[in-house]
Amino acid sequence: MAIEKYFDSQKNASIIFDPIPSYDGDWYFDLENLFKNAKKENGNNLFQAFFDKTYATPLINIFNTKRVLDLSCGMLCCPNENGIGRSLKYNKYEFFISLTEFLNQHLDNYGRTKDENQKYLQSLLENLTKDNDTLYVAYSNALQVKSEKLKDLMENEIDSEYFEAAMQDYGYYKDRINFTNYLKSSYEITTKFQSGILKLGDFFDHNIDYNELVNCFDPDVFYLLFAKIIYEYNLMIEKDYGKVDNSHMYLYQYLEAVKKIVQDDKKYNPQILYTLPSRKKIKYSRWMLKEEVNALFNRHPELKFIKLPNLDNGNYEKYRDITLIKKIVELYNSDIKLNWQFLPKGEKIKRNNDVAKVPIVGVSKEKSKEDILSEVNERINLLESSNYLGTPIKGLNTFSGYYAFIYPNGNIILEKFWENENTLNPAINCATYVMNIDNFIEMSKLPKINLIEYIKTLPEISVKRIFHTTNENWQRNLLKEINGSYRLEDAIEFIATLNSGELKNE
Repeated sequence: MAIEKYFDSQKNASIIFDPIPSYDGDWYFDLENLFKNAKKENGNNLFQAFFDKTYATPLINIFNTKRVLDLSCGMLCCPNENGIGRSLKYNKYEFFISLTEFLNQHLDNYGRTKDENQKYLQSLLENLTKDNDTLYVAYSNALQVKSEKLKDLMENEIDSEYFEAAMQDYGYYKDRINFTNYLKSSYEITTKFQSGILKLGDFFDHNIDYNELVNCFDPDVFYLLFAKIIYEYNLMIEKDYGKVDNSHMYLYQYLEAVKKIVQDDKKYNPQILYTLPSRKKIKYSRWMLKEEVNALFNRHPELKFIKLPNLDNGNYEKYRDITLIKKIVELYNSDIKLNWQFLPKGEKIKRNNDVAKVPIVGVSKEKSKEDILSEVNERINLLESSNYLGTPIKGLNTFSGYYAFIYPNGNIILEKFWENENTLNPAINCATYVMNIDNFIEMSKLPKINLIEYIKTLPEISVKRIFHTTNENWQRNLLKEINGSYRLEDAIEFIATLNSGELKNE
């Protein structure tokens, strides 16, 4: 089994850059190891060609230079602005950090104390959190100040007040170029930086076509390479923050893919050339990765791997809402798992068609036992065939008998089918509850809480009850709640909440 076929259900390279389920946070990497491991055709490095097409040539045109700017820039995988899915971009932050270093020479620092210069650089970098126009103008202004100093040096050289500072910067280049030409060259590149910055527009906001990127590599090399890149990034996060980045999920999926591949091909062992952060160069295999990743996971037993059902074109997009998926991950926390349990794969909610063995009490004579069982089974069928995420969640302890279904709009449907799941006696005088996932998470963390008591504490718009009248009416009202829209801050605006007197009947 070729590895690209294993990942085909998740659209190949999207499993790295736009995975299902989606997750929050940025991760980044430099490009050295991509150049080193790319395929070559007719002596040409395919990633070099891709880089030239998508980065170098556009910037050469923007800055009107003869070659790509000598400013480091890697790639950044980050959430989309609308919070739906992720994308791959060139790393604007790294580009401007590198440009900040260009503005941190002795010439730039002239006339400022060390503390003043530190504050100045910090104020420049703070513009990275602002809109592009503000960012570009701030750096253009800084570059203009530098160019004015260089112009004064070209006109006055030794008589310029900046001469000694410029000579300190020149020391690095003095074996390659004379001082006069150094000043001319510095002035030219600074003025081109200054005007070019204002023409960048949305260059760094453009998405990189990662499907085109993967074509620059042998697939087995590509997926191993990014497993190593993501592993090294996680090591850095672990060292700095004592935790693991969300991108670790790809490591788990890669090892699962390799496990299936080697069942048919015992000799499967792709290798890459890799330069570590220490600058040490190594030959790296999937065996080495397995050992390193397993050690990482063993150090972090808190890691959670959400296993979703098989994806197809019909439900792929449901799992891209980053905010909602983040909340679903919370349902795997230990305090919530005391009260709720995701149904194991293949397990379904129990049904009952055997009227003779079921005592049904507390209902009107208008409905027969057959009608009651039929309605319960129909509700089970409808909910199990609805557009919910993942698998149903079964209530435990205080919530025993209830099932929860999570929907893409952030709604949770709570339903109790059976008063006793051993005898399959239908739950009588119950209703279907609809609440947003935030309330559900809060409720699930509380010890020994009664559902009805908790609902009484919520604002009137936070929960809705759908009566079990006829299944036709119940289904129509249910579908309205399932297909609503989800908002993070104020969730869903529910209506028709019952008053406390009516709640007592339950």
